[in-house]
Amino acid sequence: MSEKDNSINYLAQSIENLSRNSLYPVFPNISPYSGNRSDAPQFVETVRKLFQTSNYNDEQKNFFLSTHMGPEYNWYGFNKVDNEGNSRKPEDVLNLFEETLVTKLSLQEYTNHWMNLKLTWGKEYDYLAKFKYYLSFNQHTPFSIVQSVMISQVPKEISDEIQKLDESLTVQELYDCILKLKREKDEKKRLDKSRGVDSRKWPSSSSKSAEETNKKEISKN
Repeated sequence: MSEKDNSINYLAQSIENLSRNSLYPVFPNISPYSGNRSDAPQFVETVRKLFQTSNYNDEQKNFFLSTHMGPEYNWYGFNKVDNEGNSRKPEDVLNLFEETLVTKLSLQEYTNHWMNLKLTWGKEYDYLAKFKYYLSFNQHTPFSIVQSVMISQVPKEISDEIQKLDESLTVQELYDCILKLKREKDEKKRLDKSRGVDSRKWPSSSSKSAEETNKKEISKN
């Protein structure tokens, strides 16, 4: 191999290494999703193979999906992040794309997914996004049933509050209830942390005394 060939290969390798370490690497020439559902299976197959055979990190893969999925990336909520600003895993995004545009689950399968959701603290936004998504396939479900399903899926401190909601309310108010409790939990965690109190459990047996302490401090100020 000539010195010129060695130089060209070295330059090509340097560019490739730089690309793979950048948030915006040079991706292979893969056509974006056309928006035609008949093209979705091939798109999923091509992208899955790319992910399996490349060294791109999750951030780079998600960037690729955001530029190649077209409007569907936003329309179907594939771009959701959790309450800490973390994006979904790219493989999960691709699976959700496949489930939505390729597999075409039956109404019963969507209902089963909806019924089997589970909320854990720290995943509130992800839970609500999936809850809304699966429920959207049967939007005429009575409030009382939606309420009962959610009560069975959330921690007791949330289910107790949801159970108090009147049936004349909307499903959106169920979502708002969870987010309100999340904000209260985050605020309590922040206050406890400032005092060096362990707030990993919420509510705890000390919550009442902590609340009284908060009131005393506020009154002092």
